[in-house]
Amino acid sequence: MIKVIEYGNIPKAIREGNLKAMSVLSAKVVAEAKTHAPVDLGELRNSIMAKVGKNIEHGFNDGCGKAAESKISERPASNEAYVGTNLYYAPYQEFGTRDIPAHPFLRPAILIHANGYSVSAAVKRAQLESVRKERHKRKRTRVYK
Repeated sequence: MIKVIEYGNIPKAIREGNLKAMSVLSAKVVAEAKTHAPVDLGELRNSIMAKVGKNIEHGFNDGCGKAAESKISERPASNEAYVGTNLYYAPYQEFGTRDIPAHPFLRPAILIHANGYSVSAAVKRAQLESVRKERHKRKRTRVYK
């Protein structure tokens, strides 16, 4: 007699945990970048957004100020997150030019929220939470004779 205990789809739970962690961290970076973005009409601030994996988008806001033209057109892989803007003048604001001083908004946000320790801790926490839920949700025992 063989007794097999199945705990559900653990690899799927780990992938879901990764997506959750990337989504949370990218949302924090977007929010922080919006606080640092220089505001004239609000178009730059409203164009800062994130894409996580293939389907998750957040941060695109046209609630106040001028709305940005469109969403980010980049398509990240299933295990990637993109945070940024699609405005042509955003790099000039971030890095400056010969005549315009730099007003960084993305780099400080990334340094604040995406340093190595906080990323790895957030991913580990989200993975453990997803695996724990999956394990308790689908625990089955099969007996083979």
